[in-house]
Amino acid sequence: MGKEEYVSLKEAEELLRGNLVEILNNPQKAIYLLKAQTAIGKTTAYCEIAEKSQTQKKLMIVVPTNKLQMEVANELFIRNVEALVTPNVKHLLKILDWEDMIDEIEWLYLVGLGKMVKGRIRKRANEEIEQLSEWQKEQIENYLSFKDKLDGNMCVVTTHAMFLSLPEEVLQKYEVIIDEDILMSIFKNTGSVSFNDIKEALKNHVVPDFWSDRVKEILDMPDGKSDKTKMGNIYIEEICTLIESGVSISSSLSAFLGSDTFRINRQENEIEYFTAKKIPDIKITVVSATINEHLYHDFDKNRKIVYKEIPIAKYKGNLIQYTAYSMSRSFIEKTGEAIVEKSVNKITGNPNINTIKFKKFTKNSDIYFGKTEGFNEYKGENLAVIGTPHNVPYIYQLIGEYMDYRVSGSLAERKVTNNGYSFILMSFEDPNMRNLQFFFLESELEQAIGRARLLRFDCTVYLFSNFPCRQAEIIQDNYLVSH
Repeated sequence: MGKEEYVSLKEAEELLRGNLVEILNNPQKAIYLLKAQTAIGKTTAYCEIAEKSQTQKKLMIVVPTNKLQMEVANELFIRNVEALVTPNVKHLLKILDWEDMIDEIEWLYLVGLGKMVKGRIRKRANEEIEQLSEWQKEQIENYLSFKDKLDGNMCVVTTHAMFLSLPEEVLQKYEVIIDEDILMSIFKNTGSVSFNDIKEALKNHVVPDFWSDRVKEILDMPDGKSDKTKMGNIYIEEICTLIESGVSISSSLSAFLGSDTFRINRQENEIEYFTAKKIPDIKITVVSATINEHLYHDFDKNRKIVYKEIPIAKYKGNLIQYTAYSMSRSFIEKTGEAIVEKSVNKITGNPNINTIKFKKFTKNSDIYFGKTEGFNEYKGENLAVIGTPHNVPYIYQLIGEYMDYRVSGSLAERKVTNNGYSFILMSFEDPNMRNLQFFFLESELEQAIGRARLLRFDCTVYLFSNFPCRQAEIIQDNYLVSH
């Protein structure tokens, strides 16, 4: 890789803030993408903009997790910025001791039936009104009426999931800034439904007649076949009617009927599916370290996309990457978790070093691949990131099908390039599918590395993966030790 040009951290911070103010005050409707390093100060920048009222409309700040939502709300509170925090329905259900409703509420949001959630909660509240305390009643009322407060008169802090469920007429009242990549949240909307569930639904006439022919056609398709589902355009209103009429319908079946793409998996006797939640047709600004401009163009083909990137500032700390082994889940299982752990301990010199790895190998931590955003527990500390977080191939296939990519090719070892590096990786032949795969890999690894905040702290992240990351000192030596 050629020598990379860097700017100072101060210059990067100033460029971030200047670009943000300029974009947020641009009246033209578009999806504005601002790529900026982890720990560059995104939260500080947009909270300062809210504090100084530097936009014509109030900000709606959209973050990926409830944890981050509360952190941003606290930052605004410290700055004396009045902010409405959209309620966390899962938290509400827990304080009401209604956790048996969580799965149902989650799939309602997943398949685009968020407007039914309030009705479900109101119905349960009416049924159990005598058992509720006055405080619980107040919490329910706050939840049921919160959308009435979205009038554009104060700053709002919400989550990716809630943002995607809000109507455009509400969102247009705000200057929307999305922290972290909204595409990654959308791309996680996958699931599966068994052949047996579908056949049982057809047998009992749960699937409406206007869908049954298409469902039967899908059931007859060969293993590995993927395609557009072609039912979602009539799904939402009809499924609401079905549910409200008392028809029993499983969450996975409902989600499948409302999905955008599917894949046949006869080995597991199931259909895998992807639901592409639509990005609202309003002006939005996305700020993230892992933005992929190409994917936004392909996901939302008719939208105007404006892309800017803040120049890279050099890490204060060190990223040392060991690339000799793939460190995929299967490689770690085959090699032995104990050998990998022993090898990492030998290199880092610390058997108690903080680690981020696959969930299945994680014992006493809430942080693992797929769940790294918003954690600050490791900032300024040495960290070992262990693994190349490949997805199961069908996830790439489902998303690629939606974006009209050539999805028929299989993963194989190929010589590929990315960010100026040339390396061998299990990857797709089609460049669009490969770009999608690299987006997932790079996003997960950069988020994991970012927990140490190398940009601001003199610490070291040891990365064990064969997918090269920016600013890494690459070491290709064999490092696995014997028993």
